[in-house]
Amino acid sequence: MDGCGKEFESYCKNVTPGEGRLLACLYAYSDKLSTRCEYALYDAASQLERALNALTYLANECRDDLKTYCSNVQPGEGRLLECIAKKKDVISDRCKNALKDVSQK
Repeated sequence: MDGCGKEFESYCKNVTPGEGRLLACLYAYSDKLSTRCEYALYDAASQLERALNALTYLANECRDDLKTYCSNVQPGEGRLLECIAKKKDVISDRCKNALKDVSQK
């Protein structure tokens, strides 16, 4: 948000945030974005990709543990991660290692 503050104010100030509308607005003005804003968007996309890869890895490594210990937990807002972390004494070594790996990133 900081890297594209000027662009948000110039082009997107009347856009209601949420559901990707601000990003769509920036895309519509992509030919007018500053280098700083372009870098901020690239950096945010890279961070999002790393987070998604970490979550995918964790979900794959903890699949059986999630089914066994957290099947009654509604996905979203970190609830599954919280559930599996609370069960760290009984989950598989594979899942424990994945939790450790992801927390170090």
